[in-house]
Amino acid sequence: MNKAWLLIVLSLAACSNTQPRATTPLKDLVTALQAADALYRKRDFPAAERAYSDVLALDPDSIEANIRLGVIAHQQGAYSRAEKHFNQVLVTDPRNATAAYNLAVLHVEQAHELFKRYLQVSSTKAAERPAVFELQRAMEQFRGQ
Repeated sequence: MNKAWLLIVLSLAACSNTQPRATTPLKDLVTALQAADALYRKRDFPAAERAYSDVLALDPDSIEANIRLGVIAHQQGAYSRAEKHFNQVLVTDPRNATAAYNLAVLHVEQAHELFKRYLQVSSTKAAERPAVFELQRAMEQFRGQ
């Protein structure tokens, strides 16, 4: 049986089912993601966070939910939680540029804080201080300060 004929038979079989179909998990996932996205766009981050967590209950590898939860966690200063979500995306999709960029920004901000701490506790004559000042300036420029 050729492929075209098989597709026609399968299409007719699908159309012959007159009973209403139950909601599919994919439809539930899409609906949950749309609801979470709407809350995110409204900037209701606590509700969006709960909604994206519901999406992850349906699909733990959801790229969209993990990225949004990572962004929300980052905005809250919960860096380890943000990192977990961005890394989960990269496990699922190693070539995801959004997750890679967000993870890099997160690490730049963490480095910025660590360098500030270094400058507070290091000797003013430490050999590394000029390089650290230069890195701080570059990071501040990157951050748009």
